Amino acid sequence: MAGIKLFLNGGKQLFILEIYRPPRGSLEESLIIISRVLETFPTNNNPICIVGDLNVDSLNKKKENENNALRDLLATYIIHRVNLPPTRITNVSRSSIDVVCSNLSPAMLKVKVVHEHIADHAGQLCALSIPAKAKIQPTATYIQLNNQNLSRLRNLLAEEDWNNIFQTMDVEKAYSALMVTTTSALDATCPYKTSRSKKTGVKLFLYTPEVLRLRTEFIEAQERSNSTGRADDRLEAAQKKKTYDLKLKTIRREASEELISRSSNKSKAVWSVVNAERRACEDVNNTTWQLRISNDIVTDPVEVANSFNEYFTTIAGDILRAGNVQKSTQVAGCNHHLVNELTAFSLETTDEVRGIIRALKQKTSTGVDDVLFQTSESTVKRKLCLPLTSVVNKSLEQATFPSLMKVAKVYPLHKKGKRDGISNFRPISLVPTFSKRLEKVVLTRIVRHLNSNNIIPEAQHGFMPGRSTITAVASIVEHILDNLEAGRTVGGAFLDLSKAFDCLDHGLILAKLGAVGVVGAAQEWFRTYLFGRRQLVEIRQNHQR
Repeated sequence: MAGIKLFLNGGKQLFILEIYRPPRGSLEESLIIISRVLETFPTNNNPICIVGDLNVDSLNKKKENENNALRDLLATYIIHRVNLPPTRITNVSRSSIDVVCSNLSPAMLKVKVVHEHIADHAGQLCALSIPAKAKIQPTATYIQLNNQNLSRLRNLLAEEDWNNIFQTMDVEKAYSALMVTTTSALDATCPYKTSRSKKTGVKLFLYTPEVLRLRTEFIEAQERSNSTGRADDRLEAAQKKKTYDLKLKTIRREASEELISRSSNKSKAVWSVVNAERRACEDVNNTTWQLRISNDIVTDPVEVANSFNEYFTTIAGDILRAGNVQKSTQVAGCNHHLVNELTAFSLETTDEVRGIIRALKQKTSTGVDDVLFQTSESTVKRKLCLPLTSVVNKSLEQATFPSLMKVAKVYPLHKKGKRDGISNFRPISLVPTFSKRLEKVVLTRIVRHLNSNNIIPEAQHGFMPGRSTITAVASIVEHILDNLEAGRTVGGAFLDLSKAFDCLDHGLILAKLGAVGVVGAAQEWFRTYLFGRRQLVEIRQNHQR
């Protein structure tokens, strides 16, 4: 016995129960088991469908007692058995021992007996007509960034004198003015467009004439075996089926190999094949959320987003409390002999802004400002460099990170386990586009200060130009081999800290910055950067935000 529970629109659930009783199995015991399972199903009008081989022949009048026992049990749960024609036909008998039972009305349940000759039983194709809410056509919303619109955007920005930013001393007001002007220009020249999402996927192969020939030969051999019952015919049918199955596997493999060989991006092609195999039966246009919160299933998109938001903002504190971790601003192991301190950030130039914009990667994702990087890449360096430089320098002078830049848009990304477990997701945070430029400016000054004081250790591989996990692995392997060749014993301790970045205490970060010489206005800038941050969670429901 096996069961499946499907969640339907409107909060209902569909229960599908598959059963099998061997010909010599006890019908009484089987009915008891079925009754126990049905007792666990909710009684609030949820549809139930029972299918399988129960070996109770509805066409055999001599088995009336068995049929009555099954009928009485089903009637207790307002379930009826569908009358089926013969589902098992041999050269000596015709019987209907397979069952399709449901509490749905006959008008909502259609059953078709299909003779595919794959086995000695015919298939039962059940179609359930369960009323549901109107299906939402999946759509996608995006900014139209064609050449004509970008040209109009450049011309509109060129008309701005930006005095409202240059003459505003407060960085908060200056950045707000920059955003109002930029988003207004974007809305006027590059409007949003909504279009229907198309189902995507990788079609690996087509049925070739040879495959169709092998399938026909197998079906003919199976029909011959069913009609004669001879051992030689059964053996031939089994061999034909094996040949047919092997051919299907071969052409699927060949099609995958051809797809990968023709692709310019081999890695992407490999993952396309892997995902096509894993999700061959998945409907990509049916993106709905179901989260299990305190043993309840949450499906409403707003409740799902709020649940994610609460989890992401509280998980770090929960982990620290569970580990009985005490907050501390004591910094150990920072006995650096500083050549100089970083008391304030030097101002930037327009050329530096242009260089930073060129160096940043192009991405299609946006923060709450909805300013695309492609838009920034093609226009900011020519039209927005001066006002952006003014905002950045005001931030550095006033040691203030603008509040509007501290609002992040978070996407939940599934990383492991079941999709209804909220702990199986991790947050992907998207910050406003212009904040990335300001962060990059500060990063260049921090790295310059650390290098001038020789603070960054030689063993640091993360977040270092020209270094990566590959160089880290190569370094540790070389260290191990050198010591083994020298006759020494080598041991290692590898630590994986749960929610490492989430659990960092802001006070400790500021203390560590002070220990490496970042003090005064420079440290105050970091304080305003770390504190007072906000976020919202955005999810996609049927490809709609």
